Amino acid sequence: MKKIAILFSLIVFCIAQNNPRNNQSAVFEQISIVPQQNIVIDIEHSQLHNDSFISLSEYLKENKDNIFNSQNGDSNYDELLDMQNQGLSRNKPTNWNMQNAIQSIDNDSKEIDSNDIPQSLNKLAGDDVKIIPTGSYPAIDIAESNGDLYVVFNYVNTTYSQYKMFYIYKSNDDGQTWNYVSGAYSSAYAFEHPVISVLKDYIIVSYQKDDNIGIYRKDISSANSGSTFTTIKIPNQNNSTINDEVMWGSIITDKFYYDESNTWAYLNYLTYDTQTEGANIYYLVSYDQGATWKTPVAIISQSAWAMRYSISSGYTTPKPYTGVDYLWFTWLSNDLDLYATKVDIYKVQTDPSAATTNIKLIAETDTRNIYHGTVATYFDKIFITGMIYWETGSKTSSNKNADLYMTFSDDGGEKWGTEDYSWYYWKDVLDKQEWRPVATYGTNGVLGFSWTYDGDLYFRTNSTGEYLQGWNPSVASDVNSSGTIIHSFSY
Repeated sequence: MKKIAILFSLIVFCIAQNNPRNNQSAVFEQISIVPQQNIVIDIEHSQLHNDSFISLSEYLKENKDNIFNSQNGDSNYDELLDMQNQGLSRNKPTNWNMQNAIQSIDNDSKEIDSNDIPQSLNKLAGDDVKIIPTGSYPAIDIAESNGDLYVVFNYVNTTYSQYKMFYIYKSNDDGQTWNYVSGAYSSAYAFEHPVISVLKDYIIVSYQKDDNIGIYRKDISSANSGSTFTTIKIPNQNNSTINDEVMWGSIITDKFYYDESNTWAYLNYLTYDTQTEGANIYYLVSYDQGATWKTPVAIISQSAWAMRYSISSGYTTPKPYTGVDYLWFTWLSNDLDLYATKVDIYKVQTDPSAATTNIKLIAETDTRNIYHGTVATYFDKIFITGMIYWETGSKTSSNKNADLYMTFSDDGGEKWGTEDYSWYYWKDVLDKQEWRPVATYGTNGVLGFSWTYDGDLYFRTNSTGEYLQGWNPSVASDVNSSGTIIHSFSY
């Protein structure tokens, strides 16, 4: 039985911003992008639930029933569990047994046993949302069988290496305390931008290592068969003697929809082509819980500008076991337009072009700048949110700081927004900086997202199944962190 929970990525670290072309990162920070519509959801910040800043744990304890219980009932989830308990088989995609990716066993990377780290690092207090003050690039996942939270993040410990390594911690008390699970390092290379997926028996961590994809897979079952390190190269599309430079990506599994034996894992990675100076986005799939990965498939070629790290992927199906399943990801094009891409996982390895649908959600104009967003999915529901800046001359808003936009679909991406407008935004009348929202659905269909407002951490939920109404009041937390809070699950 899977545990009903809603998971917020509320672990806070300060990070730098990057994009695939480091020499143009300053340009990216200032680019202009924004939508065709002028619809606003006005939010007076006097309405925010911030009469006094409170701890997240205190607020959740007092309001859990109100903000996390679905008003639509749990019929979809109950039906899903019934299907999984029937022992149904799942058809493999066309060409599912295609050649594996060019991957090799990595014997140079080392695992850090819990006995080898200082006792003070074996168990950490959550302290609201801050676990460790000097980490960076965290990513989080939930073990749906029992509700345990797992987080992976970069860390530098010169006892082992001068380069970035990663640590994995687990919490079985809703984030109040965190216990060390594992860690890994290399004496020759940094492990950058780790992302994590937790299955019943395995932890899978993907990361960038020496311009390639690194895969760390650890057995967490009672068998405890150990761990492996694998390196995957992305050959250049036009010159197979060289490889693209891997930047960062996301990992997702379809474990919510399928039983463990039918669960597959997916990667989408942003890469840089040094020959053309263009960027690509690749799709990789594993049918054996991360042990091996099929040949990377180029979904976006030479036209990607940027993609958010860790939280750019979603997965939809109107009904599992019917052969109608899609991987989604959001990205920013070279023209600075916001796109959502839909990938038919049953056809992509045979005909990538026919299996891919690119949807322009918001176009760049002279008076607005839009940032690539985060995507949350639940059966056929899709919710995308991100930041939007208004340039001088905009007739929509005179705000100088970023607002938050959203667009949504109830039918698997066939229609977006409403009949009147395809996207909406929240207007902040106080014009404070709003930064890097991170969205998710709970297993019961409750939608939520967190973001920073004027340097403080906020979150809100919607349990009605609607998008333009039904939002619970925004909540601000008294996070014990000095300086401005930056969500590190974003690019």
